[in-house]
Amino acid sequence: LDGYFYPTTVPGTNSGTAYSLRVQVVERSFSDEVRAYDSSIKNGKSSASAYQPVNVSGVVGVRVDGEIRSQQQGIMVLLPLRDKTVKLFVESDQFYNDFEKNILPNFSFIP
Repeated sequence: LDGYFYPTTVPGTNSGTAYSLRVQVVERSFSDEVRAYDSSIKNGKSSASAYQPVNVSGVVGVRVDGEIRSQQQGIMVLLPLRDKTVKLFVESDQFYNDFEKNILPNFSFIP
């Protein structure tokens, strides 16, 4: 699953647009997904902290702030979903406030 969100009209995936929200369910384990950010964290390009969703009890994930992809700044939350990983992220500081105040406090899923 790979969802793209943007106000008014969603630009194409090859547009180079920094989307207001991305949601993915990837077929990689949570530990493998978190490990992918180790070098960025060690180099100081991003930081990581534990994250527990308000509406999903018993699930603890990781929040990554800073470089979420090469040359791409943002906020990403990684959450375990059985043998997969849920990824919620925002790719532009223009949308950080909405992500913090509207998306994260209202997001839920059944683990």
